[in-house]
Amino acid sequence: MNETPTSKVRLPNGLELRRRELECLHWVSRGKSSMDIGSILGISRSTVETYIAQSCAKLGVRTRVEAAVIAVKSGWIAHEGMAPGPSDDGAPAEDIHTGL
Repeated sequence: MNETPTSKVRLPNGLELRRRELECLHWVSRGKSSMDIGSILGISRSTVETYIAQSCAKLGVRTRVEAAVIAVKSGWIAHEGMAPGPSDDGAPAEDIHTGL
């Protein structure tokens, strides 16, 4: 099963987390560094950091860990050892709305 996100998520504030932002948060939730994430996704470290910074700004948090925790708890990304979240029930990711 591919656990990496493939779609975007619309946030209650009207903003969207895009696929690459979610992919970066997916790997942050697994403890990967920006350099590691860049290697995995085939993009530069600075691009990874930009995606993570954009995610943090959209979610209104200050750290990458906070952003990843919100993404996991909201079910936007899967995390080892946790039950599947709302995005795994077959509903399109762009229909997911959550109160942060």
